[in-house]
Amino acid sequence: MGLWDDFLKNAGAWYDTAAEKTGELARVGSRRYDIFGIGRDIERRYSEIGRLVHEGILQGRTDFGADPAVMDLVERIQKLEAELEAKRREIEAIRASDSRRPGAADPVRRRELDQRRDDFEDPDDDGAPRPY
Repeated sequence: MGLWDDFLKNAGAWYDTAAEKTGELARVGSRRYDIFGIGRDIERRYSEIGRLVHEGILQGRTDFGADPAVMDLVERIQKLEAELEAKRREIEAIRASDSRRPGAADPVRRRELDQRRDDFEDPDDDGAPRPY
């Protein structure tokens, strides 16, 4: 029963690791989706600025820095860029906190598991390729 107990213990640890990694990926994926949306908003604002500048040039204007509509868009872009950076920092924090979790990507633990796997000799192994 020792081998079976080891298998159950390791299977539980692998399941826990997979579940934690899946949670991390979900949290990171959510932030990346937010980043994509914020990036699209920034692109729209740049497009609006371009439209306003184009219309202004056609009207013979050159003082776009004084245009309240352009300045409003510039301020909005700056706020969106700050949100974008905050989301990037959230992703870094998620990855950093999960990597500090006890047992997460622990190289000593990984070596122990690899060594245990390598030391295991299957008594039924005749050297033939397995069908699976």
